[in-house]
Amino acid sequence: MRCKLREIFKLESNREKRYHNDIKQIRGIIMPDVLVRNIDEKTLNNWKKRAERNNRSLQAELKEMIDSFGKTDPEEVKKEIRATLERYRAERRQFSDSVEHIREIRDR
Repeated sequence: MRCKLREIFKLESNREKRYHNDIKQIRGIIMPDVLVRNIDEKTLNNWKKRAERNNRSLQAELKEMIDSFGKTDPEEVKKEIRATLERYRAERRQFSDSVEHIREIRDR
């Protein structure tokens, strides 16, 4: 079966696809892959720890991070922040200056 799939599915340039990509195409699933090189070892270890805390594989943890950040449009976030700020100004909300409080915490 594997050989038949390779014979059936050829790229337009007549180069063969990989078997697992053939299966994805048959099922109508096209999921791109990303390769990131030269990651700092400490950074990688931190991601591994985070994945372990969340009971996920490293790949699942990184995919979750990419998916969650990728779904957020920075321009939409800016619009929401501006709208909230304008609403607070219209309501004449006042917030205390937290500098002294932060200094107290820092100096402990």
